Amino acid sequence: MNIGQRYGFEVETLTGLSPDDEPTLKDRERAQEIIAEHDLQYVCADPLESKTAANQLVKKTDATEILPLTPIPGQTQEWADEDWGYVEIMENVNFESLATAFHAE
Repeated sequence: MNIGQRYGFEVETLTGLSPDDEPTLKDRERAQEIIAEHDLQYVCADPLESKTAANQLVKKTDATEILPLTPIPGQTQEWADEDWGYVEIMENVNFESLATAFHAE
């Protein structure tokens, strides 16, 4: 069971499961269609990866903002300076992004 099934929402990724995959034109077009179909305001992107594709989606759709969402395979310097571990990253990065994306603030 994935997180979307567990909590009752659908998860769509730009390129699948590998963060190293570069999105194709077809991937970007599919993402643009999903954003338009569901009138999505936010695009979530891993802050440890390139934001090029996420920036393109915001520019070419009605989405207005990129929110950080990470599976935390690493840390930013800011997180390390704050001495954040797994729980702190979940609380201070992912939780805030998900609350905003789901309008649950």
